[in-house]
Amino acid sequence: MNSSSAGQILEHAIRRKNVNISDLSRRMKVNRRTMYNWFNQEKLQMDIICLIGQAINYDFSVEFKDEFIKSGVKILTDENVQQPANQDQLQESTY
Repeated sequence: MNSSSAGQILEHAIRRKNVNISDLSRRMKVNRRTMYNWFNQEKLQMDIICLIGQAINYDFSVEFKDEFIKSGVKILTDENVQQPANQDQLQESTY
């Protein structure tokens, strides 16, 4: 993780995705004030990070790589993803 706090990283990702904080808090069934409290936290639990990531469709595994590894969450990398051998397989996989 870089020098930013966990809360700041979450807040920046949410704002980059143009997600409304009130809407997000309703979807997550938490108070809007709770969201802002999380933004002020130096560290956050992995379940909160993952829930927010799911809610905004954002992968935090780059920003929180060490935390994901410690928690046992498998991080998908280009090496983990099987690539089609040729373009025909790629086109077939989209249908």
